[in-house]
Amino acid sequence: MMRTMILLVTLVGLSCVAGCGDGLERFPTAKVSGRVVCKGEPVPYVRVIFEPIADGKSANSGKAGRAEVQADGTFLLSTYGNEDGAVIGMHRVKVLAADDLKYPDFKCDCIVNDVNVIMEVEVKDIPENSIMIELPEKGSKDANKKVIEEEPDDFD
Repeated sequence: MMRTMILLVTLVGLSCVAGCGDGLERFPTAKVSGRVVCKGEPVPYVRVIFEPIADGKSANSGKAGRAEVQADGTFLLSTYGNEDGAVIGMHRVKVLAADDLKYPDFKCDCIVNDVNVIMEVEVKDIPENSIMIELPEKGSKDANKKVIEEEPDDFD
């Protein structure tokens, strides 16, 4: 009887583990690189978020892509893995201020917060999407959309 109970508990446990995954539906991604500027100047150390917009086929639109912008204003987006890009489709782009613990002297004359959508962009199923994010100045409601369907420039 005890053997049967142990076997039963083991089988139930194994069946639960076998059916478990990370629970995330993985959507196809495409590489995304870009640059963030304010009044034409690079904005370092801010955080970029690409939030997928549902296309109407599914209520789930996929996981947001994120990146911390480098000192020269450039970024490489990551969604499921390191620098794998963003989910293919339309996105709302937000730019958050630099981490004030890491960069206490960060200042920017443009909009950087987690509320304002800076722009909407389409991530296409191409080798690499290169996106220039031009931040609107504080007090402005400007937004822009620029997707380059070519290999990215070096942003020199």
